[in-house]
Amino acid sequence: MEARALLEAATRLKQGLLAKATDGEYRDSDFQSDISILTSDQRVEKMLPVSMRTNRSTSDFRRDMQAKFNRYAERRSYINEELNPIFEYLDSIQDGTDSFSYDPLVYDVGERLGNGGFGAVYKYHHRLLDMDFAIKLFEPIFVSNQENIEGENRFFREARILFSLNHENIVRVYDIGRANGQPFIRMEYVDGYTLQDFVTKHGTVSFDRSVKPITALLSGLSYAHSVGIIHRDLKPTNFMVTKYGKF
Repeated sequence: MEARALLEAATRLKQGLLAKATDGEYRDSDFQSDISILTSDQRVEKMLPVSMRTNRSTSDFRRDMQAKFNRYAERRSYINEELNPIFEYLDSIQDGTDSFSYDPLVYDVGERLGNGGFGAVYKYHHRLLDMDFAIKLFEPIFVSNQENIEGENRFFREARILFSLNHENIVRVYDIGRANGQPFIRMEYVDGYTLQDFVTKHGTVSFDRSVKPITALLSGLSYAHSVGIIHRDLKPTNFMVTKYGKF
């Protein structure tokens, strides 16, 4: 079985079990198919937790999770920890697949920069490049397996759109991929604050002071529109100001 097919099955299994463990949906037929694919590889089969190999249905798995853990967060943590070795192994044997490494010899993990319904953004410092990056991880909660898959597709579609843009007032995307089966976008780190933060701290500003950020915003939007891209979520929290006053 090719590594890519195994990785896809492992990703579906992880998403499905996370959904089922938090009262979402994961069809038994999909569960059995994904387990069958993964157990076709002897090394992956040995790495699969016994509870996932022996349960005949997703309902059995959910009952196991409910018996072991009272909180959703504990169930999600357990599933992630149990399956991560499989993703690390499959990432290591793939050829030509983007993979983000959490190697502590390369990256220092910084603070969480923000979060939303489909994941969170963290600051990472690359030691060899001596450069900061913002890493956006796809990590939705309380969604069905189908919603998970659709959300992942939107996540990567957003990344492809941003990757195609090159403008001083638009955050740059450097690459996309999976880390332990978890989709990520690696992008430019903006050292600053949002326009909403500025308004909250300083209140409304004069027209003269507003000209610069408005001009920068319109410049970025004009460029995006020129290549057929429309921003559908304009708001102060999505507009960044660097500590040097660049927008």
